[in-house]
Amino acid sequence: MLGAIDEDEEEEFSDPVSKECSDLAASSGPKSQPAATSHTILVVDNSGSMKLRDVANGSSELLQRCKALVSSLSKDLFAEQALLSAGACTDLVSCVRMEDGQTRLLCELLPLNQARVSLLARNAPGSSLLCAPRGEGFYAPALAEAVRLAELGASVLDPTACTTVLFFSDGRPSDKPCDIPGAGAWVCARCTWRNAADELQCVSCASSRLDEYGGDHERWQRTRLLPHLAAQLEELCALLDYDKRRLQWHSIGLGKEEEFVVLRSMTEALPRDIGHFNCCTLDARSLARGVSSVSSSLTQSRLASSTTKYRRPLRAVFLNQFEGRFTRYPRAKIYKAPPPGEFGAPNELLGEADIEIADGAFGHGGERNVFAMRFVTRTTFTKVTADSRGRQQREVEFEAKPGEQWVVKEDKHARVNDSFEIETHDKSLVCQVTAGNLAQNFNAATAQLGGDIPRLKYLEAFLITTEIPSKRILFTERRLEAGFQKWNTNNGIVLRAERPLGSGDGSSDEGRIRTEHVPQAFSHWTLADNENGVDYEDSDGRARRGRLLVCDIQGCYAATRRELVLNDPVIHSQSGEIEANMFGLTDHGSRGIMLFMKSHVCNPLCAVLGLPPNTLFEEEKTAAFARSSRETSELTVLASEHCAKRGRERGIPKRQMQAAKKHGEKVVQADGRLKAKLPDYAGQGPVAYVSDASERVGVTAFRPGVPDLSSSSSGGDGG
Repeated sequence: MLGAIDEDEEEEFSDPVSKECSDLAASSGPKSQPAATSHTILVVDNSGSMKLRDVANGSSELLQRCKALVSSLSKDLFAEQALLSAGACTDLVSCVRMEDGQTRLLCELLPLNQARVSLLARNAPGSSLLCAPRGEGFYAPALAEAVRLAELGASVLDPTACTTVLFFSDGRPSDKPCDIPGAGAWVCARCTWRNAADELQCVSCASSRLDEYGGDHERWQRTRLLPHLAAQLEELCALLDYDKRRLQWHSIGLGKEEEFVVLRSMTEALPRDIGHFNCCTLDARSLARGVSSVSSSLTQSRLASSTTKYRRPLRAVFLNQFEGRFTRYPRAKIYKAPPPGEFGAPNELLGEADIEIADGAFGHGGERNVFAMRFVTRTTFTKVTADSRGRQQREVEFEAKPGEQWVVKEDKHARVNDSFEIETHDKSLVCQVTAGNLAQNFNAATAQLGGDIPRLKYLEAFLITTEIPSKRILFTERRLEAGFQKWNTNNGIVLRAERPLGSGDGSSDEGRIRTEHVPQAFSHWTLADNENGVDYEDSDGRARRGRLLVCDIQGCYAATRRELVLNDPVIHSQSGEIEANMFGLTDHGSRGIMLFMKSHVCNPLCAVLGLPPNTLFEEEKTAAFARSSRETSELTVLASEHCAKRGRERGIPKRQMQAAKKHGEKVVQADGRLKAKLPDYAGQGPVAYVSDASERVGVTAFRPGVPDLSSSSSGGDGG
């Protein structure tokens, strides 16, 4: 960040990602965009230290910091957001550059694609990011400019659209008291020389007065600069009503942690759900992950905006069709799941293998379609480790045989970008690995009790990416054995088993520990016993240990092994209040924990484990198993006049349409409309509900296979 590098001959700055933008640079200027859906403000450090060539790039050649940043912004932010916006002019970008002791405005409220061209243009370095670094970078004026841009953008943004600020720096600020009104006089020990009178003089302000700080730069930063910056951030938050849906702040530091005391303190001055700090090492991949997290946040903010009316369409997929027809995907990359609780960790590549995936899905959940998958040949990946005597040995990390049955799970909705999908799957992977780690600790606790208490085991899961014949990002695991069952759900509903599994007739002794007690006790134990939990890092990188609860226990019971084989867990955590949905979209935080405990009845295993009594239990919350956390009657069905008429004529009330929308198998028709078909509803026969592509407006409803006597149209087609 410091301007210690001052070369007379500047190195020519060029980058391959900017070639397409060379002759297309557009002038920057205020653009009035009504009902804009997002505003991204980039504050970029371009001080002299950005010229250092010390960023690892996966090869022997190191990159300059400035080139690594431009490359990452181009690929991990601009390119991904351009794909999502599809050329729309409602996503705005502003950019400020810190260099040479001043702040330079590069663009102001430009549409995304136009800003991308302007900021990456090689033939206009004065108004692009492709300018040789020079001088020093001052935080205070750059932040003041960001606040001004946010205020300007608020006048053209939709009231619920989000302003995202990315503040990037590679070191300490160079701000001086003479640059901040009322900040006090100060003599900079870093940029001074001793005169004949042996007095310190500041090169910038020619002051020879030593104030009460005695030339202590860091002390001045703590006592004067930081309060000044905090006041500016307070102004920014007040401008956008302290609303996390309207403001997201991302600070990225490139370099050593100790260089970013001020940058981290700035972020900590913001509310936790607004400010996010990421310290990236001097590695291009680390920087790419930091920028990608900003891109993902921007995407989620856009999707969450209630006024953008943006909803990702469902993928066109064959459901319960062509399940036996497989397509080969050669050289699919298989990645290891991140360690328990480690979000954002890099995906470790295990190797490549040829796989085959069924053309049709055999099932689906709330967020993903499930396909059968198999390996073409025996696949084994190993790593070399050392034993206690230092001798090398090979350890198997992954093994799959051609005859084994696997499944892959794919997002039900259309692709946004690679980072968004990978992050979604990574959260599921971390969730399953974390639950598996807790299950092992639980098994150790129950083993000490003696007896024959069934063990819990979560399936090992991996990430798979393919390129040929199509690009897909998939969650994969072995297929469960027969006898799938749920023991509890993610919304506080505990399933009452019709018979005690693995417990003989289960008739007399109410104090006897039975198999059905194990998953319920496990959920209670994960909340009560924090000693065996997992540590995690919050959005600011600080180590935390909060209460969490594993639920939605589902899988199969292998009676011969006395083992419950499980998958797809849900984890509710207090970390959900620190970072929304930390363990995925189903992480409902303290509310989810409360809902579960209100329906949990402590059983004999809870007592033997010494778990605290559940004082939150409410009798009215206990109910039979339900398929979803949302009541059928709460689903919105906006029936068109034609749909309402057909419903009356065919005897299909609104409740049946809601049931079909919630529980039915969904198929995207050739015209883009969505058909949800329910085989039977309460013994009244099948029902199908057809909506538009957005799933918001009902088009028609009919009973498949039932002759339509209400009109001349075919009942089978549902006119």
